Amino acid sequence: LIFVIIIGLGLTNLVYGAEKEKNKPVKKNTASQPLVVFPLPNVPVLKDMELKEDKSAVLETEHLIIKLLVYRCKYKTNALKKFFRTQMKLRGWQEVGVLSSKITLLVFKSDQNVVFITISEGTFSTEVRIYGMIKK
Repeated sequence: LIFVIIIGLGLTNLVYGAEKEKNKPVKKNTASQPLVVFPLPNVPVLKDMELKEDKSAVLETEHLIIKLLVYRCKYKTNALKKFFRTQMKLRGWQEVGVLSSKITLLVFKSDQNVVFITISEGTFSTEVRIYGMIKK
């Protein structure tokens, strides 16, 4: 008898819980979070890449912004290469060249601006260095 009561209570909770879950309103993700940030004008970086401030440097003059930005991430070299080539082109950058070996180097120019991006994949993370010289 006790066994039947326990089973009955379990089934009641299971059915009741399923009904509550079925009638629960579905929440939509209406907040559109940007996937990229722009540490330099028109130079996109994936938002979840971690900036290593202790390895980065900035120099701003009256007419020029020079930045060395160092990031760590979990992305693979080919994915990052595709991201930067696509996104930079969409923002008006012209690809000057690509060198790939142990380290990948991407070079872009736009007007009088130049950006060098190096990608170095390690065992546990990938390091991305962005060297940018942007005219103000």
